[in-house]
Amino acid sequence: MLEQKNAFSLASQLHQIQSRSLKCRLDIQASRELKWSLYFYLGRLIWAGGGACSLERWQRLVNHYCPEISQLKEINLETSQFDGYLLLFSILKQDITKRSQIIALVKDTLDEILFDIVQYRHHLNYNNPNRQLSNRQFSFTYDYSDCPKAGFTLARIDQTLTTATQKWQLWQKMKLTSYSPNLVPIIRQPELLRQNLASSMDEYLLLEKFVDGKQTIRSLALTLHQPLPDLTSFFVQYISSGIISFLEVQKTR
Repeated sequence: MLEQKNAFSLASQLHQIQSRSLKCRLDIQASRELKWSLYFYLGRLIWAGGGACSLERWQRLVNHYCPEISQLKEINLETSQFDGYLLLFSILKQDITKRSQIIALVKDTLDEILFDIVQYRHHLNYNNPNRQLSNRQFSFTYDYSDCPKAGFTLARIDQTLTTATQKWQLWQKMKLTSYSPNLVPIIRQPELLRQNLASSMDEYLLLEKFVDGKQTIRSLALTLHQPLPDLTSFFVQYISSGIISFLEVQKTR
């Protein structure tokens, strides 16, 4: 059964799911091209997928947490965003020693997607001061037929949303609201960057090696072992001078 609701806040949707202990999939449609899917079991958030870079996110987190599990790299997210979770569940049942790695992968997936939703919602409100109009740009669809039959992760929705909101508030405090962590930085003027980092040549060489116009800021934060807000802020300081620019990541399902 499908049920669609508009002009209803994300927090209200999530509160309803948690309070009623629902088993369902919640699709959040932001535009024709942009949609997220949240999966719930007994009112707990167990998985999420979609967004602008679902394949990049999956590959990045798998390579970070479970690089030795080759079958995780062969998944086709075009069939179902939930296939990733089912494969993780299958691996966990075969090898319980992988539990901490897989739980961390799931947690980061949930955190990232909720952050992206919160950020996108902010831009809707910013670009549409009339809140009623901005609400209409988000649609929520419940699917009770395509819902999880079980879950090995049972995150409380309110806690997960609070974490995402706190991360977004830090993002705002650091004046990064205009920049998504899914952007791809590229060095446009390497000589000028070298001059700016003359006192820290090791730092420049690292950037020259890894900032190749292919990795998102999130990916680079993992590679360079840097806090995501700090690294984003570092790149942003060179935007106005044209030393660094951002590319949109190629959208994947």
